[in-house]
Order: sequence, then structure tokens, then C-alpha cells
Amino acid sequence: MLSHCKNLLENDDSLVAINSKWDKLISGLKGAIAQEYKLNKTETPYPDLVDAFRLACKFFQLKR
Repeated sequence: MLSHCKNLLENDDSLVAINSKWDKLISGLKGAIAQEYKLNKTETPYPDLVDAFRLACKFFQLKR
């Protein structure tokens, strides 16, 4: 799920936009620490928000 979210966020088509009022989510995504695409929840700020975002992104597909 982490690699899928990364692909959605870094896609050239700007598929995901996050409102600036979600500053904790933005901080969590910017500060997310992963090893081999596994999220390190002890060092990531706001890990519950990042997990909720990853789960919400699961249902979106990139067309190739």
C-alpha cells in the first residue's frame, strides 16, 4: 500500500491533492520513514493518519 500511495502522490498527472488544512497528514507523509516499503510507525509522525490515507488510496487505480 505504501508504494501505491507513493505512485499516486508522485505521478506527473497530480492525481492527489491534499488541502492545506490537513497539516498533520501532510507532516505525517513528509516525515514517513519506511524500510523496504514497510512503514516504521514508531518514527513516523501521526502514523494513524498516514495509515488511514494509505487505506483510502487503496481503491484508486493507476491506468497504464
